[in-house]
Amino acid sequence: MTRRHGKTRIWLPLVILLVSSALCVLAGVLWHRQQLADSEQPKDMQGNSVTVDGGDLPSGEVLKRMDVTEGNGSRLVVPSVGLDVSLGELSEVNGQITPPGFTSAYLVRNRGAGSLERANQHTVYVVTHSVNWGKAPGNYLIDVADAKPAVAIGAEISIGDLRYKVTDTSTVLKTELGKQASVWEDAPGKLELITCLQREQGKSLKNVIITAQLQ
Repeated sequence: MTRRHGKTRIWLPLVILLVSSALCVLAGVLWHRQQLADSEQPKDMQGNSVTVDGGDLPSGEVLKRMDVTEGNGSRLVVPSVGLDVSLGELSEVNGQITPPGFTSAYLVRNRGAGSLERANQHTVYVVTHSVNWGKAPGNYLIDVADAKPAVAIGAEISIGDLRYKVTDTSTVLKTELGKQASVWEDAPGKLELITCLQREQGKSLKNVIITAQLQ
């Protein structure tokens, strides 16, 4: 998830005036089109437009089946890194979990507990995006310079009224995430918080996984 932000000779003054007027109109049209394009681009937490790579956002029928809720009234808070964002919900579709936005975290409703009410009986899965050259919730959780999680073992995580303590942090290649049995093990009171690990150069290749236990 990455944010990326000739010469014509005119001889007659009248032609210069006409061409200048035409260029002003053209510039206005192009500006308007750019404004519309920018308004349709997803935004990060600072209001910056986010340009996404293929597969970074769901679309069409997949998005409909995800049945996304942008806010369920709860918040994800990690005090040690200053993260405090709204918690939404989504459903895994075709074995894929892809956050649809860049300003919220999302509880996965068809994995593990599926809701905060069952958190003491099952694993709660929460996913969120990070971006390069911008600020999404996941950016608070990662240390790009050292290529590691920014959240320390023992740190506190709050989700609604639930309180967790971090027990482990790790990084894994995105292509290997689905094979991590320990991550997908359904266990009472466990939290798995997942985001992308950005790099200083190039596309993100790894995920950060923060594991915590309900207190």
